[in-house]
Amino acid sequence: MLCDACSVLRFDDAKFGGFEGDCGVLEFPDDEQQQYFDLEYDRRDLLPHLPNLELSANAGCQFCKVLRGSNPYAWLEQQQGN
Repeated sequence: MLCDACSVLRFDDAKFGGFEGDCGVLEFPDDEQQQYFDLEYDRRDLLPHLPNLELSANAGCQFCKVLRGSNPYAWLEQQQGN
């Protein structure tokens, strides 16, 4: 599950040439042309505890959980059970 802010991370890979390759793995054409797309992702929070990401992660957003977990302060807080 993704929260509203993180739902912009969903995109149609076929629009960028994505296809199902061998073994069912997503692949893109092997060309040297780079493709850019705007995600319009903007999040703001407070260090060191990232309370907004924590709320969203606790509500079920997996990406917020990953982002918050990548912060060393938040990770240490989790490990200490706070």
